[in-house]
Amino acid sequence: MIPLRDNIPTDHLPVVTLVIIAINVAVFLLLQGPSLSGVEDRPIVEYGAIPY
Repeated sequence: MIPLRDNIPTDHLPVVTLVIIAINVAVFLLLQGPSLSGVEDRPIVEYGAIPY
């Protein structure tokens, strides 16, 4: 089970966790951006696995 909360009080904001989440979102958006044009999708279509 994933713990949702605990009994230990915290006085500060989880800065490192928020930075890691922000970096993950930024990398995801940067990697999704070029694929909107269609030109960069060609190697993925040629060399990617296509399920049947």
